[in-house]
Amino acid sequence: MNQRTLTRRAVLVTTGSTLLAGCITEDTTDADNTNQSEPDGTDARADSDHNDNSSTQNTTADMSDDKNLSLRETTLNERSDCPDAAVTFGTDTITIVGCVTGANGCHVPALDQTETTGDTLIVTVESREDRASGEVCTDAITQNGYELELLFAEQLPQKITVVHNDMHGRQTVLTTSK
Repeated sequence: MNQRTLTRRAVLVTTGSTLLAGCITEDTTDADNTNQSEPDGTDARADSDHNDNSSTQNTTADMSDDKNLSLRETTLNERSDCPDAAVTFGTDTITIVGCVTGANGCHVPALDQTETTGDTLIVTVESREDRASGEVCTDAITQNGYELELLFAEQLPQKITVVHNDMHGRQTVLTTSK
């Protein structure tokens, strides 16, 4: 064998060993996120665990200063199924179920906005990518079911319009009255 063949083999063996070592060495970036915290002590990725189909997304918010009638709080939970859009009126709550389409496996349903027009509350749920730095997502379209609970301090709106903003664009999927 000549010197060039040995050098090429040496490079291939060294490169292959280095790449393999990089694949099997322990990742010190703390994959379970136990040590990733913000300066205020909160978990930087506490609500990014979107693989649990029943997880609660951190979308609870105090809406007392909002112009959305008397909307006080919202909570969005992911569902393992993908239901057609539906609205249920309670005494002080409105529950909306539905499904948005994600462009990849890192997409999750999220509350985009609420707005009031007259006696109609317009609720927009979007498909949002929730990917941590360096996280790899499946390259597959996903159906992401959700259940959104809206808590009101006073009266409920008379009409609800549900809008989905996902990979199919922005579309009204349901309008219903109390």
